[in-house]
Amino acid sequence: MKNLYKILNFIFMLFILPSSFLWTDTQAEEINTLINAYQKEFVFLDNEIRLLEKRIKEVKKDGAIRMTKARDNLYEKEQELLHLNSRVDKKLEEQRIVEEEHYSSKDTTGTIDTIITQAASRLSSHDISGFIPENKDMEINKANSIEQELEYVFEQSISLLKTLGSIYIKKGTFYLGNGEEVKGNIINIGRIASFGVTDTHSGTLGPIGGGNLKIFTDKTGKTAQQIADKQMPLTLPIFLYESLDKMAEFSSGNKSIEEIIKGGGIIGIVILIIGSIAVILIIARIIFLWNSGRTDKKMLHTIFNQVKKGALKKAISTAAHLPGAIGRVMLSTLQGIAVRAENVEDVISESVLNEQPRLNSFRSILTVFAAVAPLLGLLGTVTGMIATFDIITQYGTGDPKLLSGGISEALITTEFGLVVAIPVLLIGNLLSSWADRITSGLEVNALRVLNNLPENQSIKETENNDL
Repeated sequence: MKNLYKILNFIFMLFILPSSFLWTDTQAEEINTLINAYQKEFVFLDNEIRLLEKRIKEVKKDGAIRMTKARDNLYEKEQELLHLNSRVDKKLEEQRIVEEEHYSSKDTTGTIDTIITQAASRLSSHDISGFIPENKDMEINKANSIEQELEYVFEQSISLLKTLGSIYIKKGTFYLGNGEEVKGNIINIGRIASFGVTDTHSGTLGPIGGGNLKIFTDKTGKTAQQIADKQMPLTLPIFLYESLDKMAEFSSGNKSIEEIIKGGGIIGIVILIIGSIAVILIIARIIFLWNSGRTDKKMLHTIFNQVKKGALKKAISTAAHLPGAIGRVMLSTLQGIAVRAENVEDVISESVLNEQPRLNSFRSILTVFAAVAPLLGLLGTVTGMIATFDIITQYGTGDPKLLSGGISEALITTEFGLVVAIPVLLIGNLLSSWADRITSGLEVNALRVLNNLPENQSIKETENNDL
């Protein structure tokens, strides 16, 4: 602003003062007056500008100070706010923990009440009453009451376990073998077996449902009487049971064949049927190979000598009585030599091929059975495991007996498949080797006939020799 006024003054002096020489005295005086007034005004304004600039500097300085103070105050307030927020968060966390402890305490109290109720119910079945405070009229704290009840339940439970885990005698009623109800001493061996003793009857007890016991055998009466007299015998012939409502299943571990077959299910039965058929076919194949492979070595040697001597008709007559496949092949070979000697090798091949169906009887089907049996066993394993998982889905894994059916089928079918496949495969291969040896023997003996023919001897000469 000050610079602007200086510029205006410079312009005024530049354009107005030079023209003052052309004016009159009156005009010059007026101009001087005007100039003086302008200068005064200029000085006044210049002073005002200086004052304003000074005031602006003071205001800026004061504003900067106030801004700094305001910033410091804002920072302090922000720090105070952060501290308050931190305290609020801490208090909220403490409140949350207290609430969780409160609800947990409620849940724990409810759980303890449930445990105490269940324990009291179980104890009452053994004629043990629930907790009763010593002074019913005395108001006691709830926590102290729960503590006393829980302590009482534990003491009674431990005492009951010690009693139930030992041999103890109590008065009670049980039934005789004829159904008669009698009263006497019941000797309990833990919770797994019992003996009954009266003045006239005694023996091993077993549950018959509803918490009732019955004498199953009186052969152990002497043992029961010894225990009643506090004389422990060397052996205890007891009858085990799971509870008074359910008898324990006692097994020697040896299953009957019927139980094993039943455990394999339908697939196990199919595998056993295949195995039975395979056994029949193996026996039939053995019979076929036995009949085809049997021979008379003396007669065979006689034929070779007759052929060597040129007595072809006698050799044919002898071969007709030779048993087995070797007899049929030798007969066809000798007849082929008699009819057309140059094609006798074709006759030998044809006769050996004619014996192949009998020698290879049931060979392929036995191979199929050996391959199918383990696959059926695997199928039984899969179906058994599916049944097991279905039972687990419905009833869980709490009772292993529910799972035994599916697992039994899964394992037994695999066992059946291997039991059938392995012997069938081994015996089948042995029989195939036997058939191959018979085939080789047929070819070798037929070729020996050709090798024993006299050299350079015609059919006609051979016939004359026979005469």
